[in-house]
Amino acid sequence: MWKNEIAREIENIDIINLDTHGNSNMISHFINQFKICNSVYWCLNKGYTQQNKNNIRKWNEILHTTEDKGLWEKINTLTFHATLDSKLRTFQYKLVRRILPTNIQLKLYGIKENDVCDLCRNEIETYEHLFCDCEISGQLIADMVQWFHPYLVIQQNLIPKKILLGYTEIPCLDTANLINTLMIITKYFIYKCKCKNILPTFRQLKLEIKLKYLLEKDSHHFRTREKWKPIEPILTAFE
Repeated sequence: MWKNEIAREIENIDIINLDTHGNSNMISHFINQFKICNSVYWCLNKGYTQQNKNNIRKWNEILHTTEDKGLWEKINTLTFHATLDSKLRTFQYKLVRRILPTNIQLKLYGIKENDVCDLCRNEIETYEHLFCDCEISGQLIADMVQWFHPYLVIQQNLIPKKILLGYTEIPCLDTANLINTLMIITKYFIYKCKCKNILPTFRQLKLEIKLKYLLEKDSHHFRTREKWKPIEPILTAFE
């Protein structure tokens, strides 16, 4: 089967001898080329996670998380469970592995002259600032949380760990998948606006979320359809 052939091809790649830039290009190529079929996604996760100790250590230092293997296995795979959208999966995959370009990296590579946040223009654009501390991003996330209340209760005072890496402690799988999907859509929307040098608006975010809902609600995948049910009344009423 062609999926197994792709998986075997990826397993034969000498990941250890690739530098950070090479890893980024390799992952982007396979994810975009094959739309993250199950075999490719899991194969990449398995191989790349073994070489990802430095990134995990960095997240642990910044977010005060732990080296718990079970926790990081959940973080590395929650996007796969949350959504079928290949762009959202690619985005979160890069973010977790700290290979998503922000201005602090682009300045280091000589691509940009400064590392200031493209949205607020006040602070250095790290992952933590862009998605958590930036006042524009923070307001957008707060508006999204409030929009779905009380149909879906998301913690109001969100901590960076949950915004960046996802919810891993919610016992109900459908609820966890829905919250993680909404968070990834919101972060992806913020990132797109940042790249286009435009300010994100809440109405546009609503449209983005409804579009993803419309694409997934008729999916053949039962869990993907089911996760949207708590907020369907809000999304169907939105024009």
